[in-house]
Amino acid sequence: MNDGDEPLKIVQACRTRWLSLEIAVSSIVDQWTEFKAHFEMARRTEKCYAAEVLYGMYENQINLGYLLFLRPILADVLKVKKAFETKMRIKQSCRKTS
Repeated sequence: MNDGDEPLKIVQACRTRWLSLEIAVSSIVDQWTEFKAHFEMARRTEKCYAAEVLYGMYENQINLGYLLFLRPILADVLKVKKAFETKMRIKQSCRKTS
């Protein structure tokens, strides 16, 4: 599934920073097929209810569509946030030097 590479970790969004969702969404979308295959194997071999639920979520292509829709929007929001933080740092730096 991962061409022999170490599998990537599932990134969890930080509870206090909703902007971390972009990283989590991108990670999930990029590994969609691998996650789907993993949870399908787990539900069959381990009879795990959580794996069954997660497989159902990955099996439904509408969920992938939602994430594909959200990913560029979240990326743009993150860019604006970073630009704002940079601008604020510059302002604070100017205040300290004057």
